[in-house]
Amino acid sequence: MAEGIVNLSALARKLKPLVEGELLRDVSEAAIVMALRRMAPEFEASTRTPAGRFISDLTVRSGLSEFTYQRSQTVIECQAKLLAEAGKQPNRFVTIAQGAIEVTAIFDEVLAPDVERIFVGERCLAQLSDLAAISVRLTTETVQSPGVYYTILKQLALHGINTVEVVSTYTELTIILEHDLIDRAFSILLRAARKK
Repeated sequence: MAEGIVNLSALARKLKPLVEGELLRDVSEAAIVMALRRMAPEFEASTRTPAGRFISDLTVRSGLSEFTYQRSQTVIECQAKLLAEAGKQPNRFVTIAQGAIEVTAIFDEVLAPDVERIFVGERCLAQLSDLAAISVRLTTETVQSPGVYYTILKQLALHGINTVEVVSTYTELTIILEHDLIDRAFSILLRAARKK
C-alpha cells in the first residue's frame, strides 16, 4: 500500500465480509477504500527506514536449550551459580531472563546437566532443546528509533518463521528459533541487513 501498487478497490471487496462481520452491519466498499487510503501513510512511515540501516552484524549459534523455572528466592541464587559455572568454560552461551513469575535460562546444550544439577528442587515449567540463535548486532541509533525490533521480527513472521524467544541488550537482539529454521531465518535477515 505504501508504494501504491495495491488495487484498493479489489482489496476493499476482499475485506468487506470481514469488516461487516466485525462491525455487525453493512459497509460500503467506498468506505473501506477511503479507510485504506487513510492508512497508506502509516504503512509508508513504517516501511520508510529499512532494518538494514541499524544492523551491523549477524551471528548464528546452534546447540541451545531453554529451561523455564517458577521464580522464587532460591531460583535467583541458582542463576548466580549457573553464571559462575558457565564462566569457568570459555565461549559458553548463557542468558537469563527474569520475569515477574518466571525465570528462563537459555544456554549451550552441553551445560544442560549443570543446569539440571544447579536448579534441582526448583519447579521447572518448560524445557526446550534443539534450538539456535541469531544475534543481531545493532547500532546505537536503535535505542532512539521506533519500530526497529518490529521491522526485524516482521521479516521472520512474514516468512512463517516462529520465534521461540527474544532477548535483548543495549545494542544486541538475540532471536531464539527452532534449529531447523535457522538457515531460512539467517538468509532473510541477511537480505534485510543488506538493504541500507
